[in-house]
Amino acid sequence: TRRDVAGVGTEYDGPSGNRLSNRYEIRLEAGGEKRVQQLTTHYGEVKVGAGLTLFGKFNAGTTRNKTLDRLEARFVEAGTGAAYRPIFFDRINLLAKYTRLADQRPDPLGMALRTASDVASIEWLIDLTRRIQWGEKYAVKVKKETQAPRPLLRTQTALWIHRLNYHLTSAWDVGLEYRILKQLQARDQLEGFLIEIDREVAEHLRFGVGYNLSRFSDNEFSDNNYDARGWFIRAQGKF
Repeated sequence: TRRDVAGVGTEYDGPSGNRLSNRYEIRLEAGGEKRVQQLTTHYGEVKVGAGLTLFGKFNAGTTRNKTLDRLEARFVEAGTGAAYRPIFFDRINLLAKYTRLADQRPDPLGMALRTASDVASIEWLIDLTRRIQWGEKYAVKVKKETQAPRPLLRTQTALWIHRLNYHLTSAWDVGLEYRILKQLQARDQLEGFLIEIDREVAEHLRFGVGYNLSRFSDNEFSDNNYDARGWFIRAQGKF
């Protein structure tokens, strides 16, 4: 197999904190079959007032089999959101976002699997005292899945996370989470705890280790089709 890749990108950083980036990439693959892959990504941020940032993104990609003259795979990701981090009152951090994901996966029999997900989430962190921090995250995902000759499958999933952080020292924190995952159509609900301890290793970087007692992930885009229970490590950056 031989693959040739070419890409071009642009990026703009404005003096007031506004940002805009774009990239286009093409891949030509030659082997038993010839394929052409195209990928484009776009991202932008706009500062609105003191502490409020609006952002949006659009990513798309296709894979076409030139030998068989058919589209093998395609995805589109589009999203928008807002982040609120007051400059003069840094005890509150708020993030709200909406994302649309559409995906077509390749199938050797030609029966492509098409999925589309709409995900909306809101999360916040509030410093209750100098040592105690309260966090919440609530997300809803509506997913549609089609694959001929099966009928349309539609599911709704909700994720709710409660978290308390305690500042042991200026560098060390310990966190406790209680998670709830609900699946509406199956009338199913999973619950569980998570505990984590982390340390600030640089001015804008923290590393942590913990144990997930629940069986699911805190990623609202995850299908949770595997058991997420167990040890984990986490890296967190802030800006």
